[in-house]
Amino acid sequence: MSRLAEQLDLTGWVRNTSDGVSIEVQGPGDSVEQFALELERSAPPQSHIIEITREDIAAIGGETAFEILASPEPSICKTLISPDLATCDECLAELRDPSDRRWSYPFINCTNCGPRFSIILDIPYDRPFTTMRTFQMCPNCEREYHDPRDRRFHAQPNACPVCGPGIFMLQVGARETEPIESTLSVSPPILGENSFLIAPQSVIEESAQHLTQGKVVAIKGIGGFHLACDATNQQAVERLRQRKGRGNKPLALMVPNLQSAEELAFISPKEKEHLQSVQAPILLLQPRMDAELRRWIAPDTPRLGIMLPYSPLHHLLCGTFGRPLVMTSGNLSEEPLAYEPDDALARLGNIADVFLLHDRPIARPCDDSVGAVWRNRLRLLRRSRGFAPRPLALPQATGLKPYLCVGADLKNTFCLVSPDGLAFPSQHIGDLETPESQNHFRNTLRDLCKLLDLQPEAVVTDPHPDYHSMRLAESIYPGLPSCMVQHHAAHFAGCLAENGHDGPAIGISWDGTGYGLDGRLWGGEFIVGDAVFPRRAATFRAVRLPGGEQAIHQPWRVAYSILWDLFGETVEDNLPHTMREIRYSSRHTVGHLLKRDLHSPKCTSVGRLFDAVASLAGLRHTVTYEAEAAVALEERCVRQSGKAYPYEIVDSLAPWEIDTRPMFRSLVQDVVSGTDVSEISGRFHLTLALICVEICCKLRIETGLDTVALSGGVFQNLVLLEQVTAALEDEGFSVLTHSEIPANDGGIAFGQAAAAAARWKACAWQSP
Repeated sequence: MSRLAEQLDLTGWVRNTSDGVSIEVQGPGDSVEQFALELERSAPPQSHIIEITREDIAAIGGETAFEILASPEPSICKTLISPDLATCDECLAELRDPSDRRWSYPFINCTNCGPRFSIILDIPYDRPFTTMRTFQMCPNCEREYHDPRDRRFHAQPNACPVCGPGIFMLQVGARETEPIESTLSVSPPILGENSFLIAPQSVIEESAQHLTQGKVVAIKGIGGFHLACDATNQQAVERLRQRKGRGNKPLALMVPNLQSAEELAFISPKEKEHLQSVQAPILLLQPRMDAELRRWIAPDTPRLGIMLPYSPLHHLLCGTFGRPLVMTSGNLSEEPLAYEPDDALARLGNIADVFLLHDRPIARPCDDSVGAVWRNRLRLLRRSRGFAPRPLALPQATGLKPYLCVGADLKNTFCLVSPDGLAFPSQHIGDLETPESQNHFRNTLRDLCKLLDLQPEAVVTDPHPDYHSMRLAESIYPGLPSCMVQHHAAHFAGCLAENGHDGPAIGISWDGTGYGLDGRLWGGEFIVGDAVFPRRAATFRAVRLPGGEQAIHQPWRVAYSILWDLFGETVEDNLPHTMREIRYSSRHTVGHLLKRDLHSPKCTSVGRLFDAVASLAGLRHTVTYEAEAAVALEERCVRQSGKAYPYEIVDSLAPWEIDTRPMFRSLVQDVVSGTDVSEISGRFHLTLALICVEICCKLRIETGLDTVALSGGVFQNLVLLEQVTAALEDEGFSVLTHSEIPANDGGIAFGQAAAAAARWKACAWQSP
């Protein structure tokens, strides 16, 4: 805008404030009008403008130029905080140019790229309010920073090898310590007697050599640590899995460039676009059959998670190493992401052989985002780096007091809602099972409230009495007015709100488990209504989960429960061969629980049906991560199976009940007769799609509604999502799905925000 003002011979000033960007321009009327017209079109490429307000004022004497003024003291926050941005092409060209003063500098950036959210300490977004404040710019960087014609004009992280952050390496388990170069602005962490440091001039080459030798390298990135190893080295990958406690869960890959990605996966034009975007998410792609590393990177899964380098450090390391790298979150499984060096050394010291470190502080952790392209749109499964804390419009919240939605316990995010109708979903927090993750929730909430200058005056929770998110809300904000939004109603409301649909509509909310209004476990729900008054119209016949939580980790228990439901005490005489792989003593114990109805809660979850089918088909009797059985079943699915399994809809009940016993009788016969697993999976997926169509058609007759919203973690299954969507569209329904908000529990907080705003506006619960 400074350049634009100069081009039009306008005087005045511009400055960042915590309310946004304030501009005053003065000059001939036609030039002022041209400035107003061009302002939005000539805004920086990565800026995000919500609104432009204009006020005519009297001419001011004495102005001779257009100036950039210092920011005032922060007031009420309205400024949007930019997510972190992947390295732009112009910076990459300089990074690779031996004649450029920033050649091979791992912290190169400009106004169009680089860290933002991960370095901001306060607003407005000026260098003194970032973690770059300790790095005094050299004369060359200072000149760029103050020159309106330069690409680095007011680029807050601006730096070079002379004045900016540096990298160094720590190798664990050695006996000597080399002093590190004095160019580092801060001292490295205190080292144990069995560690030593390597000088930074050869750090990238040294790190690549360690990776070639099969070692695990912990890398301090933009928003936290990664754990990396050679993805083509099966032994190195298995060693990383064992140390991290990763089990069979798929690992993300970082490859040097797009050509390397295409050697591993089929990539559509839209997928290429998102891989190379400023958000640079991990993208789930269809692997090539000859991609051998798939066997140990993502066993029995239909897609490979691949990302391109998004920081200069990544580009240098990947370019030097030249092969795919495992690039997974720097933590033990179920723990928060490590982002501070001392904490990382303590928590990752038994996982990594080498630490690749730098001395630019990280203000807050932010994990990688994960998504998949379906029907030419990016569908996020994890919304974090590159997207957080970008808000979503929630018009129904306009004029309400600020409130907090604490989300679910798995894949947790929370959501802060402002009085101007903006919902700010947090970056990915993770599962809240451990004290460390709960503390991470507290710290992240405190941090985002401070950045946004929003103090909640009400709290929205899930009704599950054992959710840590609810207990955290009660401990952090005791006494605040509160509202509960049922889990699957939140899924439904979030899908409606993301698509700008107020309802009413039909909702299909399928997931693993969620606490129902009757105190039982739900997860296979058909909903009719809107965010204010959702009605449970249909559900699946409940199955029992013998052992409760154990049944989630051991799908064979769900399968055995269904068999017991079919055959009763003659179950052992009708047991398919796949189930005889389970020890008799274990089966006997589960049978005892079922016979006496002990510790066997009932559940309507479609996710648990996937578990049962995967176990009966012999794919997975136990799992090492959530949805492992369902993912394996999706991977084996025949997409063009024309024969569904039978089922019954009991519409004399309220809600209607979908009886899957006929399906499982037929499915067991398929298993016994040796039907291929891929055919069984295909028939099961098709059956679920036909159930959706039949229920929705019946509900359309009853209600006149022809819009269907699909939500819940089950709809991360792209095979099922496509079949259900296509079948509904063939029947004339309009289908709403998620895109920027995950369909899984990572989207619950936003759904709570949408439902609470709608109820508040409708006076369905008390305004604080």
